[in-house]
Amino acid sequence: MRLSDNPQKFFRWTINALLGVAFAAGMLAPGFSAGIDAAIIVLAAAASVAALNRQLPLQNVLPAALVAAFIGGAAHGLRFQSEPFNSLRPDCFQPFRRRKTF
Repeated sequence: MRLSDNPQKFFRWTINALLGVAFAAGMLAPGFSAGIDAAIIVLAAAASVAALNRQLPLQNVLPAALVAAFIGGAAHGLRFQSEPFNSLRPDCFQPFRRRKTF
């Protein structure tokens, strides 16, 4: 059986390969690249949904992923309200701050 005979398997392998390439580029890239980080996050989410789709129907996987994304976004939104401009950067760039909101 060839990989192109099963489109779901082809999609899953392609997403995982792209995630690996993006991760390697992020590790080997000199300096900070926000574009690579964004690509890693999006590809990791797509790979997670594709992996969960192997065991569960997509109609159950997508709402669960959206609920998890909404909860994470709400947590970041609450932190942004309490500390408007300090929450845009990770705490590793702010060594003088030790208090955590969550």
